[in-house]
This record gives sequence, structure tokens and C-alpha cells, in this order.
Amino acid sequence: MRLLRTNSSKKNFEESLSNFKTRLLARGYPKNLVEILSEVSLTGRQSALKRKKKTPEQILRFVTTYHPGVKNLKNILIYKCSLIQNQPLLRTIFKQPSII
Repeated sequence: MRLLRTNSSKKNFEESLSNFKTRLLARGYPKNLVEILSEVSLTGRQSALKRKKKTPEQILRFVTTYHPGVKNLKNILIYKCSLIQNQPLLRTIFKQPSII
């Protein structure tokens, strides 16, 4: 995506893509995975330039002070997460598990 956004000419794009593939291969990525990048073309640039609207997520955050006597607090809260999911109103508000 970055290569599509930053290169407007075909020559620069192809050169940057070639360099990127070379670096990936040098890092040990499988050749068949790197060759998939050959399918990317500059014609998809307009869709890459469009900004996508992010919808804010409501995540229940549990913030507490650390205490060495409560070692399994995270595990206990994750295990009891079902209590929130069993409440119809809370289930619609907090669709994802809390961050601890």
C-alpha cells in the first residue's frame, strides 16, 4: 500500500517494488510469498489513495493498581467475561472482550 501511495510514475513504482521484493528475500521470506507482490499494479493506486473512515470501537478497559497478591487477576477477569456477555444491554455495548 505504501508503494502505491508514494509512487506516481510507473518506473518509480516498479523500481521500488523490485527493491522491496529483494529486501524481503534477503530477510528470508519465501519466494512464492514474495512473488505474490508481482500482482500489484499501479492501476490500483486510486483506491489506495482513498482514506477509509474508521469507526470508533467501544472497548471496556479495566484499570487497576498492581498488587503482587493478585497474580491471576487478568485470568480471572477473562474467565468471568461471560458475565458481561450474558447481559443483553452490555452485550450490545461491549462486543469485544475487555483490555486488562
